[in-house]
Amino acid sequence: MRYLLSLRMQRARTLLRDQQTTVAATAAQVGYQSDVAFTAAFRRETGSTPGTYRRAAAPSRGGGGRSLAT
Repeated sequence: MRYLLSLRMQRARTLLRDQQTTVAATAAQVGYQSDVAFTAAFRRETGSTPGTYRRAAAPSRGGGGRSLAT
């Protein structure tokens, strides 16, 4: 079960870095019925919300985005 959760969150991080996929769409693509449940699970696993993660991963004007653990 832990392995499956790890895979889902890894895929979610990839989708969130895309910037074109909404949090709700990301939640659905990784198997969550609710973006609220996805947000809670994502926060437990990463320590941040999907939106915060996405903003931190966004490329800055001076170069690439911040380095985030995957």
